[in-house]
Amino acid sequence: MNEKFRTILIKNISIFLLYILLYLLLPNFYFEMPRVRIAMVLSLIVLFDFSYIYGISAAILGVNIFSSIGIFDVILSSIVTILSIFIASKYVFKKSVFKASLVIVLASISSAIAMKVHYNIEFNFISKLLHCLGGDFMVISLFGSLLFYVIRDTKIFKIITKGKE
Repeated sequence: MNEKFRTILIKNISIFLLYILLYLLLPNFYFEMPRVRIAMVLSLIVLFDFSYIYGISAAILGVNIFSSIGIFDVILSSIVTILSIFIASKYVFKKSVFKASLVIVLASISSAIAMKVHYNIEFNFISKLLHCLGGDFMVISLFGSLLFYVIRDTKIFKIITKGKE
């Protein structure tokens, strides 16, 4: 196994496990009111090092399996979230972490709308929309952007995202 592949594999297993751990520590806040998905802050690391996309994608898919909405949330929300992270990292990030995080938050809202409109899934739509807006915006956009702004020049962050100092 070559060194580059091994490094990417270790990075992705590590971020996957950290994401799952954060979800397991706060499971009641992930799908219920208010939706405070601390683990989603980790998705912003893809903006700095795209090789983390595999671990983040697997973690999002794995966690969405526990959604109370069911298979539609597993498939639709996972795909929408993963695509939004990809789009944010490839096209929006050059402007700012905050703007890129808004792409992820808006994708979360769009998947809620799509599930309500196309699949007629029964849930309190206004409640879902508000906790997507409030919780995701607060955690991913505000906290996540601030966190990455503060740590982006640290040695440990450079090691994590580049594999060396």
